[in-house]
Amino acid sequence: MRLPSLGRYLVVGAGNTLASAAVFAALHGRGAPGVAAGAAAFAVGACNGYLWNRWWMFRAKDSRSARLRYLAVQACGLGATAAGLALLAPALGADLGYAAVLPAVTLATYAANRAFTFKVQPWRRPARH
Repeated sequence: MRLPSLGRYLVVGAGNTLASAAVFAALHGRGAPGVAAGAAAFAVGACNGYLWNRWWMFRAKDSRSARLRYLAVQACGLGATAAGLALLAPALGADLGYAAVLPAVTLATYAANRAFTFKVQPWRRPARH
Protein backbone atom coordinates (compact mmCIF):
# COMPACT_ATOMS: atom_id res chain seq x y z
CA MET A 1 0.00 0.00 0.00
CA ARG A 2 1.36 3.41 -0.96
CA LEU A 3 0.59 6.32 1.34
CA PRO A 4 -0.66 9.51 -0.29
CA SER A 5 1.90 12.29 -0.25
CA LEU A 6 0.37 14.12 2.74
CA GLY A 7 0.34 10.81 4.63
CA ARG A 8 4.04 10.28 3.93
CA TYR A 9 4.69 13.86 5.01
CA LEU A 10 2.92 13.18 8.32
CA VAL A 11 4.95 9.97 8.83
CA VAL A 12 8.17 11.91 8.26
CA GLY A 13 6.92 14.61 10.66
CA ALA A 14 6.20 12.00 13.33
CA GLY A 15 9.74 10.66 12.91
CA ASN A 16 11.14 14.18 13.20
CA THR A 17 9.14 14.71 16.39
CA LEU A 18 10.43 11.48 17.92
CA ALA A 19 14.03 12.26 16.96
CA SER A 20 13.74 15.80 18.33
CA ALA A 21 12.14 14.62 21.56
CA ALA A 22 14.88 12.02 22.08
CA VAL A 23 17.65 14.57 21.53
CA PHE A 24 15.96 17.11 23.80
CA ALA A 25 15.45 14.53 26.57
CA ALA A 26 19.02 13.27 26.32
CA LEU A 27 20.62 16.71 26.35
CA HIS A 28 18.33 18.30 28.92
CA GLY A 29 18.56 15.17 31.09
CA ARG A 30 22.33 15.57 31.13
CA GLY A 31 22.08 19.16 32.31
CA ALA A 32 22.00 21.18 29.07
CA PRO A 33 19.92 24.36 29.36
CA GLY A 34 16.43 24.03 27.88
CA VAL A 35 17.02 26.57 25.13
CA ALA A 36 20.24 24.88 23.98
CA ALA A 37 18.67 21.42 24.14
CA GLY A 38 15.64 22.70 22.22
CA ALA A 39 17.76 24.31 19.52
CA ALA A 40 19.81 21.13 19.07
CA ALA A 41 16.64 19.03 19.00
CA PHE A 42 15.08 21.30 16.37
CA ALA A 43 18.24 21.07 14.24
CA VAL A 44 18.22 17.25 14.41
CA GLY A 45 14.53 17.17 13.48
CA ALA A 46 15.06 19.57 10.58
CA CYS A 47 18.02 17.55 9.21
CA ASN A 48 16.08 14.30 9.56
CA GLY A 49 13.09 15.92 7.87
CA TYR A 50 15.14 17.18 4.95
CA LEU A 51 16.69 13.79 4.30
CA TRP A 52 13.43 11.82 4.49
CA ASN A 53 11.33 14.42 2.66
CA ARG A 54 13.89 14.71 -0.12
CA TRP A 55 14.43 10.97 -0.49
CA TRP A 56 11.06 9.35 0.31
CA MET A 57 8.45 12.07 0.15
CA PHE A 58 9.40 14.21 -2.85
CA ARG A 59 12.10 11.99 -4.44
CA ALA A 60 14.19 15.05 -5.24
CA LYS A 61 17.88 15.57 -5.85
CA ASP A 62 20.01 17.08 -3.13
CA SER A 63 21.37 20.56 -3.70
CA ARG A 64 22.63 23.47 -1.67
CA SER A 65 19.72 25.63 -2.84
CA ALA A 66 17.17 22.96 -1.83
CA ARG A 67 18.76 22.76 1.64
CA LEU A 68 18.58 26.54 2.01
CA ARG A 69 14.96 26.63 0.82
CA TYR A 70 14.10 23.86 3.28
CA LEU A 71 15.75 25.80 6.08
CA ALA A 72 13.72 28.89 5.13
CA VAL A 73 10.47 26.89 5.17
CA GLN A 74 11.38 25.38 8.56
CA ALA A 75 12.16 28.83 9.96
CA CYS A 76 8.81 30.14 8.71
CA GLY A 77 7.05 27.13 10.23
CA LEU A 78 8.79 27.74 13.54
CA GLY A 79 7.84 31.42 13.43
CA ALA A 80 4.22 30.63 12.53
CA THR A 81 3.99 28.13 15.37
CA ALA A 82 5.41 30.61 17.87
CA ALA A 83 3.13 33.42 16.63
CA GLY A 84 0.08 31.18 16.69
CA LEU A 85 0.86 30.09 20.22
CA ALA A 86 1.40 33.68 21.33
CA LEU A 87 -2.07 34.52 20.01
CA LEU A 88 -3.98 31.42 21.13
CA ALA A 89 -2.28 30.28 24.33
CA PRO A 90 -3.69 33.10 26.52
CA ALA A 91 -7.24 32.11 25.57
CA LEU A 92 -6.92 28.35 25.11
CA GLY A 93 -3.86 27.38 27.13
CA ALA A 94 -0.60 26.17 25.67
CA ASP A 95 -1.71 22.59 24.92
CA LEU A 96 -4.93 23.49 23.10
CA GLY A 97 -3.26 26.45 21.41
CA TYR A 98 -0.54 24.17 20.06
CA ALA A 99 -3.11 21.61 18.94
CA ALA A 100 -4.97 24.36 17.08
CA VAL A 101 -1.84 25.75 15.40
CA LEU A 102 -0.21 22.46 14.42
CA PRO A 103 -2.55 21.40 11.56
CA ALA A 104 -2.35 24.77 9.81
CA VAL A 105 1.44 24.95 10.09
CA THR A 106 1.80 21.33 8.94
CA LEU A 107 -0.33 21.94 5.84
CA ALA A 108 1.46 25.22 5.08
CA THR A 109 4.94 23.70 5.35
CA TYR A 110 3.83 20.71 3.26
CA ALA A 111 2.60 23.05 0.51
CA ALA A 112 5.74 25.21 0.73
CA ASN A 113 8.08 22.23 0.61
CA ARG A 114 6.19 20.74 -2.31
CA ALA A 115 6.09 23.94 -4.38
CA PHE A 116 9.17 25.83 -3.19
CA THR A 117 11.77 23.53 -1.64
CA PHE A 118 11.50 20.53 -3.91
CA LYS A 119 9.61 22.27 -6.74
CA VAL A 120 7.07 19.55 -7.49
CA GLN A 121 4.78 20.78 -10.25
CA PRO A 122 1.08 20.56 -9.31
CA TRP A 123 0.33 18.46 -12.38
CA ARG A 124 3.21 16.02 -11.81
CA ARG A 125 3.77 13.41 -9.17
CA PRO A 126 7.25 13.00 -7.67
CA ALA A 127 9.42 10.60 -9.68
CA ARG A 128 9.74 7.01 -8.48
CA HIS A 129 13.14 5.46 -7.84
